[in-house]
Amino acid sequence: ITFYMLLERKDMDKKAKVILGEDKAGILIKVVDKVEDRLVGWSKAELSLMAIVGLMSYIGYMILGLDFALALGIVAAILELIPNIGPTITSILALIVALNKSIPVAILTVIWGILVQQLENNLIVPKVMKKQVGLSPVITIFALAVGAKVAGVMGTILAIPSYLTIETVVKVLTEEKKGK
Repeated sequence: ITFYMLLERKDMDKKAKVILGEDKAGILIKVVDKVEDRLVGWSKAELSLMAIVGLMSYIGYMILGLDFALALGIVAAILELIPNIGPTITSILALIVALNKSIPVAILTVIWGILVQQLENNLIVPKVMKKQVGLSPVITIFALAVGAKVAGVMGTILAIPSYLTIETVVKVLTEEKKGK
């Protein structure tokens, strides 16, 4: 549905006016525009988080002297899309690589993975989401927790964009109702 909506987006305004009438089409267009803006902000936030986590992981693994530190950093960046599970998978992969070095390096690698994940979950994600999307850190953490509980991994991936969409639709409709 999203793919077809993107293809038809340029004509949506005209078609909505024909189908819904001028007033209701205006509301729909306003909702779609605001949802698009919020989701673009979320996408930028995700890209920022991927870069931050990937860079932090790379630097830590490089300092620890792990082989394939750059590859592990790239994997960490990509898996950042999956909250909590992505960094855990990256830490496990890094641990496997670290075991080829020594037990102390493996222990330090696990500690680094935990540190990165804690910083990400409790500091970086809420701050980035607040800046890019205007979403309160408490709401961010709550949405991720609810998403995980309701739908597991997919729920955590879709929690923030779903919340943003629902919040934006409710705000626009409430503003429209108050305006009339």
